Amino acid sequence: MSRVYFIGNPSAGKSTMIQALTGRDSLLPPDHYQQDGRAIWLEELPGIYSLGSTKSEEIDVRRQLVARRPDLLVNVVDATNLERDLYLTVQLVELGLPLIVALSKQDKARSAGFRIEAERLSARLNGVPVISAEQNGAGELPLRQAIEAVLAQGLAAR
Repeated sequence: MSRVYFIGNPSAGKSTMIQALTGRDSLLPPDHYQQDGRAIWLEELPGIYSLGSTKSEEIDVRRQLVARRPDLLVNVVDATNLERDLYLTVQLVELGLPLIVALSKQDKARSAGFRIEAERLSARLNGVPVISAEQNGAGELPLRQAIEAVLAQGLAAR
């Protein structure tokens, strides 16, 4: 069993991504799906802006990250609010836990004239994968593929 935490700012799209990955509308945490006979548990953490604040939600999230170290963090970043959301992302990179950045709301960002260069952003984040949360032309979720690839690397390293 692998444990994946979804973390990000409030209203960044964490619930929507979990629902897309599981194919269920349930908001009862945690949720999961099966891949190659292995259960992948997905859990949404409360929306936070920083790991360094003294707000109760942020303290609770820090405690969860330390006490129940996940196999993977998926940092959901609202593409229309990159500058604000990347503040938390940088803090997560510094933790050293396996991490993927999943860009949400890219359609709105494109409509507003934003162009995000995922490879360049990844390089600036020390190689952390930056993945689109949208379905590709074949109806596949690149995020699901990225989660499975990072988890497979982690399992192989154990």
